[in-house]
Amino acid sequence: MTTKAIFSQAANAQDPRAAAISVVLVEDDHDLRHGIADYLRLQAIDVTDVASGIGFYTALNHNDFDEAILDVNLPDVSGFELARAASSGKRMGVIMLTARANREDRINGYEHGADLYLTKPVDGEELALAIGNLARRIRAIATPAAHAASSKGPSATTQQTWLLEL
Repeated sequence: MTTKAIFSQAANAQDPRAAAISVVLVEDDHDLRHGIADYLRLQAIDVTDVASGIGFYTALNHNDFDEAILDVNLPDVSGFELARAASSGKRMGVIMLTARANREDRINGYEHGADLYLTKPVDGEELALAIGNLARRIRAIATPAAHAASSKGPSATTQQTWLLEL
C-alpha cells in the first residue's frame, strides 16, 4: 500500500482522529522547504512552510498545528529552541529534520521535546509515514482526555505518568 493510499484512507474514515494532519515546516533552504512541502501536500497533509523562527511563531499565532517539522540551523534561532516552544504548550508533535546527525545533537533534540529526530536527506515517504504515525498517536492520547473532560460524572480511568530510566 502506498503512502498516498494510507492518507486517502485516513481522510475517508469516520474516526475523528483521521482528520487532515496540519504541520508547520520550518526550513531556511528555499528549494528544500518547497520540495518537502509540495510532497507532503500530495500526501494530503496540510502544510504551512516558513523559513525562520519568526515565521514559526507567526504561524503558531494564527493556526493550530498537529506537528512541527523543524530544521536546527536557522538564521534567527535554533530549531532546538523552537522544539521546546512547540512541545511546551498545546499537545503538538515535534519532528527534527536536520543535517546535524551526531549523537549530541540527537540527544539535545530529544531533551528539547522532539518526538522524532530525522536526518537529511530524508525519504519523502518515510517522512510522510512518520508524520501520520505521530499524529495518530497524539490524537489517540488527546481524544480520550477530551472525552473524559466533557463527560458528566466521575471518570473510570486515571492518568499516570511513567518514567523510564536506563
